[in-house]
Amino acid sequence: MERENRHFAVAGILIVNNKVLLVRHTYGNAKDRLLIPGGYVNKGEMPEKAISREFIEETSVTAIPKEIVAIKVTNNNWYLVFEMEFISGKAKSDNNENSQAAYFTIKEILKRDDVTNTTKELLRTYQQNKLKKSHYCPKRYQKEDYTLYT
Repeated sequence: MERENRHFAVAGILIVNNKVLLVRHTYGNAKDRLLIPGGYVNKGEMPEKAISREFIEETSVTAIPKEIVAIKVTNNNWYLVFEMEFISGKAKSDNNENSQAAYFTIKEILKRDDVTNTTKELLRTYQQNKLKKSHYCPKRYQKEDYTLYT
């Protein structure tokens, strides 16, 4: 399996004790800025597995996706944003892709100059119009290889 599929990415909003987990990126367009954790989906990997993997890799926090809260589309990739459910772990930076992993209130985030505009917009609207995961799965698929959100 190839490591990354740069045409498909995931990110997650995790709220613990009324605070959102953000990471400070160390590279790319978001260098030195705070944003929600996420990353590319490996080839052959389901998005739900990818976002859980990304949370562990980037923050040491175990979290699972609950619902899709947003979809970002550009001319070269798709980006699913999940609402996450905290399972365990203490947030800490991976000291590679990010230099900080910390929790902030949404009010604090919206006032900060070092948070990406996409993250701010996602958090402004994330409570609205969530896509719920359906229990439906066609017989020709295994449940772990098929997901429908409605």
